[in-house]
Amino acid sequence: MARVAALVLAALAVACGAPSGSGAAPTDCSSVKSPADTSAGLCATCLQHKCCPEGAACAGNADCLALSVCWNACADNACLLQCESSHPDGKAAFLALRGCSATNCLYTLQGAQYQCSFSF
Repeated sequence: MARVAALVLAALAVACGAPSGSGAAPTDCSSVKSPADTSAGLCATCLQHKCCPEGAACAGNADCLALSVCWNACADNACLLQCESSHPDGKAAFLALRGCSATNCLYTLQGAQYQCSFSF
């Protein structure tokens, strides 16, 4: 199972489509070679291309946004469960976005597999 990189928070752009600029950006996270690469936008690009509908649904749901902020501040499972119970109306959209990230935006660093994370 993929582990979520606590130090990796990529801003998810909710606009779908090709990235702006002349060069084509990668649409997955296979090019990630260090945590700095995720900050450079590789995770955001992957999430934009592969999880845009899920990201837009979460961005349009106040409880999903609050759950995302809460979840990213957690250090243990008890905290994660408390976040979910505090923001029940956002749970489905949040889990759909996390599921999409886990399916489509994985990368490997030093032999460990991570999924791109997101924040709003």
